[in-house]
Amino acid sequence: MLTLFAILGGALSAITVAQNGDLALVMGTYRATVLVHVVGLITILLFLLLRREKFRWQRATPWFAYLGGAFGVFTVLGCNASFAALGVSVPVALMLLGQTLLGAAIDQFGLFGAIKHPFKPQHLISFALIAGGIAVMIAL
Repeated sequence: MLTLFAILGGALSAITVAQNGDLALVMGTYRATVLVHVVGLITILLFLLLRREKFRWQRATPWFAYLGGAFGVFTVLGCNASFAALGVSVPVALMLLGQTLLGAAIDQFGLFGAIKHPFKPQHLISFALIAGGIAVMIAL
């Protein structure tokens, strides 16, 4: 079930790149990025209200756990900026490569409090396949 959620998240990412990119073409990269996050904030607040959940700051939460929001802004900004020139599939593929490479580093070293999962030489095959796929996409 979790695998399906991850696949759904990836599919939604592709739709998001297309929609946010279109918005950026009309409004400009920075304004579109702000609007995307305002709409996201309103959406999650409504969701919390419907579920009658209270938002609470957790003092025990490590400081770096809050960086995801900032990283999310730069993710959207990067996609919005590259959409017009690269379309949808190339930025999504580049994001996959970046996620895979940094994910392997986080796993290897247990960064950000993650459980360590040692790097295996077989991982190099996936990096090469992703990079090769991107090279083919860009060349064609």
